[in-house]
Amino acid sequence: MRNMLKKNFVFGKMYGKRSLTESCCGKNPEIQRLVQMKKLLLLTITLALAVMCLIAGRGTAYADVLDGDSNTVLLAPSSVCSDGDVLAVADNVDGGTILHLFSSDGLKSLNVSGETQKIRISGGKIYLLQKNKIIVCTPDDGQCKDFVVQEGVCDFDVDGECLYFWFRTGDMDRVHFKKLDDINSLAVEVCTYNNALHNMQLRLICAAPDGGINLFYTSNGNNCRALYEIIGTNAQLKSDEQIGYNLPDFLGAVPCLDTVMLFDSNAVYALDARFDGLETEETAADLCFVKGDAADSGTIYLLTDQRLVLRFKLGFSTESGAYYIEKDMSVEIGTTENNAPLPIFSIENYVTATVEGYPSNIIYTAQALENENLMLSGMLDKTDEIVILNYDGDGDYYYIFDTDENGKGKFGWIKKSERVKSVDKRELNETASVLPFSAFVYPFPCAADGEAVFESKASLKRADNVALLNDFDDDWYFVSCEKEGETIYGFMLKTSLGLSRAPQEYVSYTRYSANPKAGKTLAVYSDESLTAALTDEQGNELRLRANQEVRVYELTDTAAKVCVEIDGTYYRGYVSSEGLMPYRGRMTNAQALGLALLIVVVLATALIVVLRIRKKRELKKQEENERL
Repeated sequence: MRNMLKKNFVFGKMYGKRSLTESCCGKNPEIQRLVQMKKLLLLTITLALAVMCLIAGRGTAYADVLDGDSNTVLLAPSSVCSDGDVLAVADNVDGGTILHLFSSDGLKSLNVSGETQKIRISGGKIYLLQKNKIIVCTPDDGQCKDFVVQEGVCDFDVDGECLYFWFRTGDMDRVHFKKLDDINSLAVEVCTYNNALHNMQLRLICAAPDGGINLFYTSNGNNCRALYEIIGTNAQLKSDEQIGYNLPDFLGAVPCLDTVMLFDSNAVYALDARFDGLETEETAADLCFVKGDAADSGTIYLLTDQRLVLRFKLGFSTESGAYYIEKDMSVEIGTTENNAPLPIFSIENYVTATVEGYPSNIIYTAQALENENLMLSGMLDKTDEIVILNYDGDGDYYYIFDTDENGKGKFGWIKKSERVKSVDKRELNETASVLPFSAFVYPFPCAADGEAVFESKASLKRADNVALLNDFDDDWYFVSCEKEGETIYGFMLKTSLGLSRAPQEYVSYTRYSANPKAGKTLAVYSDESLTAALTDEQGNELRLRANQEVRVYELTDTAAKVCVEIDGTYYRGYVSSEGLMPYRGRMTNAQALGLALLIVVVLATALIVVLRIRKKRELKKQEENERL
């Protein structure tokens, strides 16, 4: 009985609660309306989440062909194509083609012989139009083979089964096709246009979206399109009609959705006029179209005249009932930007190098150590010597330092490759002293208008010693010095350094006289190899006149370690041994030359006197003979 009462109580409680809700809703319209609004709100949120998921999914698919990090500078790009999985760009470099392939796996670049005019992709293979031939390239192994060899071939296109090519012989425009799955098969004629006889001229060819080939031609002032389909091994004309566009205005045509997209330098047009003159705001050199997930959408890859590849979305707006194109601001292939973080480097580990050519001769812009020292994009010549700051670092790029024609120091990145050749450092391992009242150690070797560009790392005073590590170039030494217990590495101007000034009195020296070649002066050098001239505080090279006193401390067959006085200041350095003679022990070269000239003058004068006396005697004797 208790169990029955308990069950009835529970049941009654549940029943009573449900009955109360139903009765309230039935009797109160306001509550019923609130319940319906709640259901509608829940449905709206569900639909919004579904749309967001769809957009996110489509956004991921939209970016599949590019991973966002791949980029390369384009030097002379000629064509672009894509099948949705791979974006291919043909770039003509040094008489050949660099075929850049962008995919979700990153960038892969292939070297192909010969320059390329146009590329197309089908079945994962790349077809390249070159002079008098069309070749096929397999990206996996980089192997290329001749697919069509035909003199005068000027354009082509592919669909899923055939390659169609157009070649010109005399006044004849001929179009043939060849099956893609048989490289050894013979080409079959599609049609021939006789320019002279029928006044017909082929303008463009474009594969049809559903297979076959569109031939765009002009005839007696009319613009026409002929569509051929391939049935078996033959081509059959499916339609031939006039169109509403002036064909000479267009650069090319590509399959788009279920029609054909014509394009000029600034806009795209649909053959069936569903969109007409959608402007890209960029000057086009070539483009390709990849169909999207939706029936009325897709992606346009546009090659511009500025050597860039940009991406646009072609879509249809249900609100306006019109097509539109929208630029994807996240994609710009061909820029020289490299936003990699600056590497950690020590200047004492710098490496000088030259670059033999592509791809390492292209400079990518980089963040600089100072705002005014940015390196613009450009190219390196084979004779340029650059400073690599992260030679042993990780990554695919070297961080480099270089100077422009104005002496401004700039920074950039170059790609690592076997074409980067390091240059042996010209090591010195000598000690030098500061000549002027003050001098500075700089982090990089560059000066504009005679003034160093970068702030100094250390300030030195006259007679401070530095270690000469490397002879960097004509203007700079790479040095090290001790400052407040710290070893500082950097660059110093050569005009600031020389051997220490000597006091006026020395011991163990022998007096010599300067004996330069007649009419010359004797140079004083800072090194025993006689390569670096010794200078005064103003940077003037020190030179000795003939018969000037020279104090010699060491003498070899080639050089002498000396001390000389110039304008009241004593300098230590080196001179050529051939330019010395015992101190006023004999005539100098200049004196000998003067004496020789004097002797010549005296002898010449005596000879003239003798000749004149002889002449007078002969005249006198002749007169006497005439009298007789």
